[in-house]
Amino acid sequence: MANRRMFARSVVETDHFLDMPSSARVLYFHLGMITDDEGFIASPKSAIRAVGASAEDLALLISQRYLIQFESGVCVMRHWLINNQLQKDRARDTTCTKEKKCLLIEKGEPYELLTDGATTTHSA
Repeated sequence: MANRRMFARSVVETDHFLDMPSSARVLYFHLGMITDDEGFIASPKSAIRAVGASAEDLALLISQRYLIQFESGVCVMRHWLINNQLQKDRARDTTCTKEKKCLLIEKGEPYELLTDGATTTHSA
């Protein structure tokens, strides 16, 4: 897993993002730091505890479409491919293969859910 992560200003400097409470924004940045190389977070609750956020902050990130959460508890950062691009020879494949199969993945676009495999339903 990479030691460096990036955040696109087009994602984190929008009014939509900045209107969220600071605790939700801090959680988003922390989640971005602990993802695997494809944007998946196997244990989002540990990030909540690490930054002193709440379950409501995680729920807000999901409802505001910054994260997709699967029934397994795994989350993925929707804007991962906008925020980060790793060279193929340096990136490690995610271990969250079941969840990855539920996503539409297009270069430079947010991940979109293909099936009802997520806890929260999202509209386009």
